[in-house]
Amino acid sequence: MTELLAPVGVYLALFLPYVVISLVSPDAIRESKVLVQGLASALVLIGLAFDTLPDGRRPERVRLPRLLAVTTLGAAAFVAASGIQGLLSWTDPLVLVPVGTAAVLFAVGASRRGAAVGSRAFVVLAFAGALSGLLAALQRTAGIFLFPIEGADARYRAAALLGSPGDVGAALVLPAVILAVGLMDAARSRASRALHLAGLGLVLLGLASAEALTPLAAVVVGIVSFSAFDLRRRGPVLAGLAVAGLLALLAVGATARFGRIAGLLRQKSISMAVTERDIGVRASVEMLRARPLLGEGPGNFSNAFIPARLRAEQRVGRRLVHSSTSAHFENAHNEWLTFAAECGLPAALLATVAAGSLLLHLARRRSDTLFSLLVSLAVLGLASFPSRLAVVAGPGALVLGLAFRSVATEISPAPTPRVTRRWKAIGLSAATLLLAALAAVRGLAVLRQAEGEAALQAAAVPFADRPYLLELARTALRQSVSLRSRFAAAWLALGSTYRLDRNLEAAHSALETSLALEERAETDLNLGRVEYEAGNLEAAMALFRRAVWILPRLRLSLPPEVDGHALEGDLKTVEAELPRGGSPPPLRPLRP
Repeated sequence: MTELLAPVGVYLALFLPYVVISLVSPDAIRESKVLVQGLASALVLIGLAFDTLPDGRRPERVRLPRLLAVTTLGAAAFVAASGIQGLLSWTDPLVLVPVGTAAVLFAVGASRRGAAVGSRAFVVLAFAGALSGLLAALQRTAGIFLFPIEGADARYRAAALLGSPGDVGAALVLPAVILAVGLMDAARSRASRALHLAGLGLVLLGLASAEALTPLAAVVVGIVSFSAFDLRRRGPVLAGLAVAGLLALLAVGATARFGRIAGLLRQKSISMAVTERDIGVRASVEMLRARPLLGEGPGNFSNAFIPARLRAEQRVGRRLVHSSTSAHFENAHNEWLTFAAECGLPAALLATVAAGSLLLHLARRRSDTLFSLLVSLAVLGLASFPSRLAVVAGPGALVLGLAFRSVATEISPAPTPRVTRRWKAIGLSAATLLLAALAAVRGLAVLRQAEGEAALQAAAVPFADRPYLLELARTALRQSVSLRSRFAAAWLALGSTYRLDRNLEAAHSALETSLALEERAETDLNLGRVEYEAGNLEAAMALFRRAVWILPRLRLSLPPEVDGHALEGDLKTVEAELPRGGSPPPLRPLRP
């Protein structure tokens, strides 16, 4: 039984994020996937703790190519230093749970069990991808199994059980490449290749339904890179797949988006063509300018975004506002830039060299499947955030572990066992408890936050029992911040409950805590309301100006006594001064 724990844990860690979903809040959709993957990874650690070597073999010693080993260790050292720096300042420790999960799956892929686990894991991923692709296509074309997801376009219906069309597209990249590789494998039986073809058709329908352009590009590049290893035999299949992909786009009516993007490019509206993701890029550059060596700390892009965006506005001389309902970026929509901004430029450069070395060694050894999977992930990361999605990061970590073992120059028994079985079991058991506990605490904190925010929203409804609902919200939110004290969104909601109860001092304290951890336009607005109700009109107007500058739609949420049109006119004057060296409205100093 103990020998089955690690493989079963791996398969659950890969499959469950595709099918488990929580709709209690927008954040809970992705958080539920982090939770189940974290718990499944804890199961993997239990299996590894009691894993024994067959036939009395000794532990392995694995040698990697020198450049790959040196750059990987160097990048890891800088990331660790950045993480320690962040934990000593403002990093939420629970944001590192997905890092632990990825480390476990990477270790399994790089271990002696890697090959056996990896081959079956690919089957699990292919099945999960086909299932999600079918569901996304049914949601878009037949309108069944729909979820309450924001978005006016038809593609927003194609959310499968993943939360958004962007997440669907990212989650289908690896299954698509795996199925295409199986289809091109001439050694497989006709029945096996027919199954791969059917699965690939469903995945392509899902990708077309989501209209996620970056995932489509990642799949194309991944399949083309695999075909390049044997173009003569694989070329005809590649051509057939190209036709199948085009037919899938036509079948769900997803070609119109390509026309809109082409029109924007002809108008030289690059920012709109890339859905204003240049804002995240500019902000990440400002973060690198401010902290080039160790960055902001792993997971802290969101915390540092608003100040970085405002510095970027001064540098480019124009206002950088995203036209969606949110003006906030939690990452740069580019893995390399996000990693560089969070962990520093040395870590990013070393990781880039390590990735290039790994791909080169895979190509030389004709490890075509692993090469293609990693290339597709690299392309996906150019305009997406796969490491932030459990449904992509877990499989990606396993593939990376398999790739590291594949390029090892030597695998031999270690001269002497470095740790006894007893100490190995104790250490891994402790790691199991830690990972499971952190994942559970993070999940519970998000659940209590969602319950508190739901009660807070209900309290705003006319004729609601406001005192009861506010107390209910406050109780849940206090529990959330006690579990996750460095999560700004929970402090923001807690401050709002106090403000509605006219406890202005407590509201101010909670909102100041939220603002110190992470600035959002909504935090500035609510803090301004507290100052306004306390009679501090000058401080309130400064906060209102800052909030509406960051997110213009908040003008409609100002107190009725505030002249929103006059405030907007004032901000237009500030905006006109930006090209001539002006600056955005400043954030007044926090109270001691």
